[in-house]
Amino acid sequence: MRGQDMAQTTAFTEPPSWIPSGFKMRRRESGLSKAGFSDRSDHVSYVYTRGTRNEDWASPLSFHWTGEPTALDATENREGVRVDLGGGRMGIYHDGLWGPPLDVESGPVWFSGTAHSLTLEIAGETWAVRGPRDNLTLMDLTKTLLAWLP
Repeated sequence: MRGQDMAQTTAFTEPPSWIPSGFKMRRRESGLSKAGFSDRSDHVSYVYTRGTRNEDWASPLSFHWTGEPTALDATENREGVRVDLGGGRMGIYHDGLWGPPLDVESGPVWFSGTAHSLTLEIAGETWAVRGPRDNLTLMDLTKTLLAWLP
C-alpha cells in the first residue's frame, strides 16, 4: 500500500514495529503543520517523547511522511551523507539542523549538537525521522525509519 493511500486509512495510524526504548507517542499531525514537511498539505507526522515535561518536548523523536520528494524542514540546501539502508535503499543523514541567525547580519546557522535526521525517498514519497543526538544513534534512527516503511 502506498503512503498516500496509507495516510487515508487506519493502517497508517498503527504503531511501527520498533521505537527506541522509553519513547511514547504523544501527537499525530497531518496537513500543513509546524514541523517535518510544513509546506505539504498531505504531510503526516508522529511525535514521540520520553515524558511530558518541557525538556522532553524539546528533544522529541519525530517521524514524517509526504507523498512527494522534498527536504525535511531545517535540512534544506544542506548536503547530507548517503547511508545504505539495505534492500537497495539509500537514505540521507543530516548531523544537525538549521537554526536562526546568531545576529541580524548573518544567515541561518547549522547546529549539530541537538538533533539529527534520516530521510528516504521511495517511489516519489519522502519518509524521514528526526531525533535527539544525545541519546539516539544513527542506528536507532535507521531502525525507526525502516520500522515505518510499508
